[in-house]
Amino acid sequence: MNSSNDDDSRAIVIWHYTVTDTPFDKCHYPTDKMKPRRNKDCTNIDIFLDFWITKSDLANLLGVARSTINVWENLAFWRIDHFRQSYPKKSDGTFDRESPISPYQAWVLGRIGRVMSQVRRSQRVKSYIQQNPQEFSKFRYQAISQQVNQRGA
Repeated sequence: MNSSNDDDSRAIVIWHYTVTDTPFDKCHYPTDKMKPRRNKDCTNIDIFLDFWITKSDLANLLGVARSTINVWENLAFWRIDHFRQSYPKKSDGTFDRESPISPYQAWVLGRIGRVMSQVRRSQRVKSYIQQNPQEFSKFRYQAISQQVNQRGA
């Protein structure tokens, strides 16, 4: 999927990560009013972007409400150091959480969405992140991203 602007050739690379075969085009995108998860299988994929993305655009991509992305982002921000450190810093030293998110952060939020769809409770997601920090690390993202690039996805 390329941007309509010829000067901006951003690509979205989707890799089906789970056994469930859900083609990306079956994830429905809202046109005006967003509703909670339109397709329960939309978070069964890992998302690899080559550009920073707004939380609203990521919500559209994943088929969830922006408020859902905010919940996932809060879970990640306070529990995953690489995620937090990926935000640009303001002049006062605080993190600029209003800025678009990095490709790594988008990948993390997609993974948190997958865990949330399986365990259904924020507290369980918090526990999962604490017990499996390697599943959300920047090193894991880089390794999987490299595999995807080698496969030519």
